[in-house]
Amino acid sequence: MRKRLCTVRGLILLWGVLGALGCSQDSPTQKMLFAEKLWTQKNYSASVAEFDAVVQSDPTSALALQSLLRASMTRTLFLNRHQEALEGFKTYLSQAPQSASAPQVKKEMGEIYFSRLRQFGLAKSHYESLLSDEIWTKPERFLFELRIAKSDFQLGQVRSAAERFERLLKHYELPEDQLEIKYGLGLALMMMRDKPKNGINRATQLLQEALEAAQDLGQNGREQDIRFQLANLHEEQDQLELALQGFKSLLLTYPSPNAIKIRIHHLEKRVKAKRK
Repeated sequence: MRKRLCTVRGLILLWGVLGALGCSQDSPTQKMLFAEKLWTQKNYSASVAEFDAVVQSDPTSALALQSLLRASMTRTLFLNRHQEALEGFKTYLSQAPQSASAPQVKKEMGEIYFSRLRQFGLAKSHYESLLSDEIWTKPERFLFELRIAKSDFQLGQVRSAAERFERLLKHYELPEDQLEIKYGLGLALMMMRDKPKNGINRATQLLQEALEAAQDLGQNGREQDIRFQLANLHEEQDQLELALQGFKSLLLTYPSPNAIKIRIHHLEKRVKAKRK
């Protein structure tokens, strides 16, 4: 919520500074004040329109630049107008590449490409370009590298994804980082058509280790994902009893219980047929 909401103190200060300028009702500063008022009232569409008016009235001013940033953030965070937000962010960076807000803008663009639009090719290119800059912290660099690997996976470049996860495994040792890496690498090894020798065994081991890490860290959602994938892996290897046990463990907690019931039903039929 911190990145979505301005503090009341900050808004009061902004209103005080701008109001002290004594500008006319239609001036850029008054439009900015009105835009911020609309924003605090959660009238985001009207607020964006006022921010845009500030930009149009004096495109090269510092006030316009700030309005462009506020409008673009609001578009992506509250209005789901992600493509428009991207265009605004690109304009902002072209005008203020060294501003204090530039790193956050670049990270927000990555969020749009990867999480909101799921444009994994663009996300990969974007994060690769960010890694060439030395300003990022180690946790930020981990996020970028992890998302490049996940983008490869989503694009069907499974071997490349596995290779990236392998490199990450050697360089990031925090438990929460290892959890994400082992889960991603386990999935990549599962999905390889041309699996390396002992690939399935390694995938199983990695997913088991990821499951233990998720339990230790209290990440219940991730734990359910891993249990589901382990059950899939057991079924793929014709280990039907283990697969059945795995899906049954999800019956009361998985977000889509009907899907689990269907899997259990089919597995029970297969187990019964196999025992005959």
